[in-house]
Amino acid sequence: MTPNKGLFAAILLLAGLPVLGNDVTIAPSRDASVFEDNLEFGCGDGPLFAGQTGAFGVRRAFVRFDVAAAVPAGSTIQSASLDFYVDQSGPSALGTDMGALHRVVSDWGEGASVCVVGDGVPAEPNDATWTYSIYNTTTWTTPGGDFAATASASTPMPVLGPGTFPSTSGMVADVQAWLDTPASNYGWVLRGDEVRSRSARRILSREEQDEVHSGPMLRIVFAPPVTTPPAVPDGQTGAPFRIGKVGPDLQLTWDTTSCTGAVDHHLLYGTYNGFPAALGGTYALQGSVCDLGASSPYTWTGSPDPAVLDPVRRLMFILVVADDDTATEGSWGHASQSFERNGAGMNGASNQCGILDKDLSNTCGNGP
Repeated sequence: MTPNKGLFAAILLLAGLPVLGNDVTIAPSRDASVFEDNLEFGCGDGPLFAGQTGAFGVRRAFVRFDVAAAVPAGSTIQSASLDFYVDQSGPSALGTDMGALHRVVSDWGEGASVCVVGDGVPAEPNDATWTYSIYNTTTWTTPGGDFAATASASTPMPVLGPGTFPSTSGMVADVQAWLDTPASNYGWVLRGDEVRSRSARRILSREEQDEVHSGPMLRIVFAPPVTTPPAVPDGQTGAPFRIGKVGPDLQLTWDTTSCTGAVDHHLLYGTYNGFPAALGGTYALQGSVCDLGASSPYTWTGSPDPAVLDPVRRLMFILVVADDDTATEGSWGHASQSFERNGAGMNGASNQCGILDKDLSNTCGNGP
């Protein structure tokens, strides 16, 4: 397989394709409620409560989602929406009552307290309460919770049934910040109408959800980080490049004299369609591995299975690029397909040292 300008142009074109969005839906990593009338009561395990009860004061629900565990680092958040389910409302609740999400700005806890109704129970260690963010060691700066004054989102609260905070720029900004700086992720506080008496809601929590109705669920659409391979030079076939197998991994060996002065190397790999036209096919870049180091050999731990990349031909091309714009190349092929190729030769045919995925003892030569 001989590198040519068409190969490198195709790789660069494919590397620059726009990234389609991915989506993930996650449950809270913790949730809790606090109660204005019972200052040191909590509810770590039980329903969530939000809104004005009247004689018993305000309830607020705190939810946190572990965004960094669900979304790849470096991703761009495109949308974020929050689904919830109201299973009980106060007698004065209206479908026009507004709920709001505010970004919490200090840490809070979820203890072992278990409640069923909207009064809470005496707090357990680490519970969030109206007074304490973490009972009984850390108090809120402002009783009832420390959160941004401006809501990230608002929505009408159903009297009964499912509701959604649709994606807003504020929610997207919050989720992006939690992804980029996980230590700043304290979640949201969900506030109901805190003025109208007896309009509070009871909302299913992560502990309360069942087979029919779910607790709060955060839906995130994101664009994963773009892995930009290093610039691939135009040029001729490089020095001999050898591929061996070490257990499930590939070991790559190249002639370091072709990379004199290089600081490190980069590995690009992909599939090739259009055999047997070695010079006229289409190359498809699948990924890259960076910073291999300047020395040979390199063991590619976790190298992808060619049978997965190219289930028909079971072929994978490999290109090692040095910082001095010198490239060596090779490929891994299926023994029965006659596509194993490694180094220079007529139309790129193999005449260097290679190994086949079926004939592991054939460490040098073209193979059967």
